[in-house]
Amino acid sequence: MPQILKEPVRARILQAAETLLYEKGPAGATMREIAGAAGVTPGNLYRYYPGKEQLLAAITRPVLEGLDELVRRHAGPALTLGDRSLRLPLPPGPAGAEQLRAELYARLAPALEDLCRLEEAYPRPMWILCRADAVSGALLEWFYAIIRQVLALLLRPGRVDEAFLERLAAIEGQSFCQGVVELLRQHRGLDGQSRALLIRCYLTVHLEGLGALLHAGFASGAILPGEGNAHA
Repeated sequence: MPQILKEPVRARILQAAETLLYEKGPAGATMREIAGAAGVTPGNLYRYYPGKEQLLAAITRPVLEGLDELVRRHAGPALTLGDRSLRLPLPPGPAGAEQLRAELYARLAPALEDLCRLEEAYPRPMWILCRADAVSGALLEWFYAIIRQVLALLLRPGRVDEAFLERLAAIEGQSFCQGVVELLRQHRGLDGQSRALLIRCYLTVHLEGLGALLHAGFASGAILPGEGNAHA
């Protein structure tokens, strides 16, 4: 006769797991330690969650769902978490580059505000997610794929060495993602106005750099005014 899984026991396991995974990181906390903290036997723990991956998924689900909703809200229904396709219009010239930069500010600033609010709502699951190599690696790969397409669009890969483009995308992808993680640490304790200023300054560092690439591209002829929507 199969044993019935009890929700109070499940809740106790999740609470113990969240505490240990937050304190020790996903790689540091063992299933035996989690079972002991939850007051169940290891065998009983495995009946509820076959492995640490399932526990991690259960704990971080609200954050992943929040991230997915955040992406849909700010990027539109065409782009979801994990989707690596992205289509951006190529600016029609230097004036279009300024317009694109303003649009990126307008989209990214509220998205990062919402990300900070998500961290406030689920602080421990958010940091467990950030420290989970498999999950954070997948998120970084997702962002890297998108930022590579953006750079390919801006720099015209037919005129920029492919290996160079890969290196630049890897640098910017890592830099932006690590910066967002640090932003999630530093925003705590700030009022709304100060947090908005912090986000604005962070975006300025990155977007002004992309703006400089655009202007250099137009000046060198790597980007031609009026070019269409080509992708790599």
